[in-house]
Amino acid sequence: MKLLFFMAGWFPLFLGLLLSVVLNISESQTLSFSPDKGTRVTISRQRAMGSDCTVCITEGSKRQCSMETILSGTHKTSVEFTCPHPHQFFTVEINGRLPEPLSSLQLAFSGIGMRQVLPSEMCPGGRRLDPATFHVSVDPKIKTLALVKVTLPSGSSVNEFFSPNYPGSFPDDDLMTWEFHVPSQHNITVRFLKYTEPRCVKKDVVVEYRRTGSAFIGKSLVDPQPSNRQGNFSLSLRNCEMVKKDTPGLTLHFQVSVVKISMQEFCDVDLRKEEGVRLRIEKKGSKSNCRMKKDSVVQETIIIASGKIYNLYFQDCSSEDLMLTINKTIECQQSEKCPVGRVHLSVPALQACLPAPRSITWHLRAPEDGTVELLHPRGNLQQLLLDQPCNANFSLTVNEDDGVTVGSFCPKGPIHKIQVHSNVSVTATPTANGDLSQASKSFLDISFRKDISERYIFAVVPQKGVPVFLATPSWPAGMKAHSTVSWIVSVPEAYHAVLLFLNVSQPKCENRHTVIKVQTLGSREEMFSRREDEKAEDELKVPESFYLNMSNCLPEHNEFSVRCQITLEKKTSHTLGIILGTISALLLLMVLVLIVVCVVIRNKKKQLLANVSIYNPNGGAPGHHQFPKSREDNESHIYASIEDSVVYGHLLQESDYPPHT
Repeated sequence: MKLLFFMAGWFPLFLGLLLSVVLNISESQTLSFSPDKGTRVTISRQRAMGSDCTVCITEGSKRQCSMETILSGTHKTSVEFTCPHPHQFFTVEINGRLPEPLSSLQLAFSGIGMRQVLPSEMCPGGRRLDPATFHVSVDPKIKTLALVKVTLPSGSSVNEFFSPNYPGSFPDDDLMTWEFHVPSQHNITVRFLKYTEPRCVKKDVVVEYRRTGSAFIGKSLVDPQPSNRQGNFSLSLRNCEMVKKDTPGLTLHFQVSVVKISMQEFCDVDLRKEEGVRLRIEKKGSKSNCRMKKDSVVQETIIIASGKIYNLYFQDCSSEDLMLTINKTIECQQSEKCPVGRVHLSVPALQACLPAPRSITWHLRAPEDGTVELLHPRGNLQQLLLDQPCNANFSLTVNEDDGVTVGSFCPKGPIHKIQVHSNVSVTATPTANGDLSQASKSFLDISFRKDISERYIFAVVPQKGVPVFLATPSWPAGMKAHSTVSWIVSVPEAYHAVLLFLNVSQPKCENRHTVIKVQTLGSREEMFSRREDEKAEDELKVPESFYLNMSNCLPEHNEFSVRCQITLEKKTSHTLGIILGTISALLLLMVLVLIVVCVVIRNKKKQLLANVSIYNPNGGAPGHHQFPKSREDNESHIYASIEDSVVYGHLLQESDYPPHT
């Protein structure tokens, strides 16, 4: 029971023996004290007869022993006792002032609980407080004189309580509250055993009852109090402004009795329409009072299967007492008789009287030459690695028949499809806040396919900007000997994949080798291939969609396991470079052509100038001596062209036309 009370001055405030701040010390010969500022700790021997035990403190080199010592400083002080069991003779009294602003003092009896007795009474059988320590702390201010938190025990019990200062009067115009935590399937009854009423000047004495989510109920001391009620509640005693002379004041001695309710429930479970279903109902703990019957026979564990109606009976069984597991078998022995299309893995239709299933397992039996294909109906799957959390209401674990784990998965990930060349089981378990019975849609869709070349095949569709973590089956344990696994990774156009090997554990092989291969789709050549005895790169860039294939050997010792990461990166654009390169080449070609043309034109001009100088009237001028040869040698006397006026000039002179001027 936890106790909180508020007071503005010095304490202790005595609320019967329970609220006395007088603590028995523990069975120890040495104690250490560090009092807070303004706090006084008094250690005194109460049972002097028959004992010479003393308490000793040491300051510097001086040691003082006595029957009583008072500690008031804030420094740490070690206290030593001269007897082996000082708790039998000494008590510790702590006095202090609550800090400002006014706060509350909390006494917490965690684990052991307490019960209230009158100041004139002793604990039954003369027992002392054991263990003799409890927690004392200063908490925020409360609005009542005291707040007592009571946890009522399971089963039948009667518990008595007293108002503050009982049998003296409750303080004037004040409030006291008890908060009761009632176990489930229990009824409580409140009875006022003895009380006195004051004469009031203002207000009235009121007893207030409150329950979570409902308004309070006010009663007087003479009214009938709650009886056979369930659930947690609080009881508050509110005093009036009293006439203080010649009145007994307000006192209250009341009782809260608890009785366990016997709950019975009949449950008829019809499994005639469910094929391959097997239910197992068992109690979670041996201390449960739950009783179960199947067809009128008491059983500790109930197992029922498809094809019948079962009459079940539960007595005093809550949902916390029972655990339900469901198994369902889906098989196809011949490929031609397998279901066409997909089969939905969902919660079987069960009666509401059954507890929520703790797990559901589907056992999938494929033909001998067949493969089980798993797809999530509303997206993709994510492989859970180590302690990676699942943000959905459930997680899925895929196992082979021999118990080898393929992996654990969660919705919303990059894995589009899983294919296993083996019989497998798929188990759905709820996460922290999940409830499998509330799942209205299928967990997975499955189908039976033809034989595949690998033992495991995963189709992976990475998302842009989201790293994908993949691991070999059974991670962190090693792969099964001689098994193979392939991931078909889709890489969108304009992107390439960065494959990073994070953890690679290689065995020493007794037979064959482990191999890791990377090959782009549609290509016969391998980009990457390494065995266990070869050094491999940690990072690889793959330009397009590809296969990532791994195969195990027969390990002699150690195991083969790999964890890798795939990230999509946008390819660098080469179009601009190609365009600029082409333009540069064209410009260079144009320059070369222009140079050639210029050279040819220049040469032609030189030749033309040489020919024109033969008949140029300036041909004999200085600087124009182009022909050092003789006239006969260079044939310069032969005209390349003669003007018409020269050829026909004699005709013009003989004609009647006037000559040209």
